[in-house]
Amino acid sequence: MGSELIGFVADVASGRMTKAEAFGFSDIAVDHVCRFV
Repeated sequence: MGSELIGFVADVASGRMTKAEAFGFSDIAVDHVCRFV
């Protein structure tokens, strides 16, 4: 499974579209790992 994931990451980095991109989504959200008060 690890080699499949590495291959997929390499394909996307080389220009392959992700499923979200293929369906027309272009929004991304990065959540905070740590939230300080």
